[in-house]
Amino acid sequence: MSAKPDDHILLSVLIPAARLAVRMGLPLSELKQTAELAYYREARSRGLKMREIAETMSVSMAKVGALSKSLKEHFSEPEREYGVPRRVLSLLWVGPLSLKRIQQALPDIAPSVVKEAASALVRDERLMISAGRTPRYELTSLAHRLLDDGWMARIDALGHMMLTAAHVVEGRFEKNDDRAFTRSLGFRALPGALKTLEQTYKDEIFPMIAAADAEATDHPDADQFALTFQFTPDFDVDR
Repeated sequence: MSAKPDDHILLSVLIPAARLAVRMGLPLSELKQTAELAYYREARSRGLKMREIAETMSVSMAKVGALSKSLKEHFSEPEREYGVPRRVLSLLWVGPLSLKRIQQALPDIAPSVVKEAASALVRDERLMISAGRTPRYELTSLAHRLLDDGWMARIDALGHMMLTAAHVVEGRFEKNDDRAFTRSLGFRALPGALKTLEQTYKDEIFPMIAAADAEATDHPDADQFALTFQFTPDFDVDR
C-alpha cells in the first residue's frame, strides 16, 4: 500500500536536509532536534501561543520552553541582523505602515528588535518616515538588493530561498495554483557561462522584475510573488 500523499511530499522536501546531514556526518538524533526547532519556529511565526504550540506539537510546556530558549540563544543572529530587515521591507511593498502595524505583522519577533531594524533601514536610507498624526514608514525605492556575502547573511539568504521553495510546494500540492511553478534545467556549459548568466540577471531580469513591481503599485489586481533563480554545478555527476 502506497504512503499517503502528504508523506510523499514531506519525504521529498526532507531529503535535501537528510543529504546535508549525511554529508556532515550528523547522527539522526541531531537531525531530529533541528527538526523540532524548525517546527517550533514555524508555529511561533504564525502567532501561536506557547500552550497552543505545545498542543500542536504534542509535547510538554517544558519542551516548548527549551526549544524557545535554544532558538533565541543559538539561532537568532541571522534572523535579527538580516531576516527582520528583509521582512520589514517586504511588508512595506504594499504601502506605508506605522511601527505598531509592522510589529503586529511580525508576532514572532520582539517589538524592540523590529523597531531597531526599522531604524537601521531609515539610517541606511532604505526607508523614510512620513509626516502625519501617526508617523508611518515607507520605502524610499521600490527595488532593494540586500547583498552581503558574510556567513550569517548567507544563512539568512538560504532560509529565504527555502521559504520560496515552500511557497511553490504549497501552491502546487495544497492550493493547486498554476501560478506556483518551478523549472529545473540540466545543461553543460563552459566556465565563463555563469558570468554571462549573472550579468543577464543584473542587466535584464532584475530591472524587468522591478518594472513589473512598479507597474503593480496600488493596483487592486496585483498579487505578491516570489522568484528564485538558482545556478550551481551538478555535484552528483562525479559521485
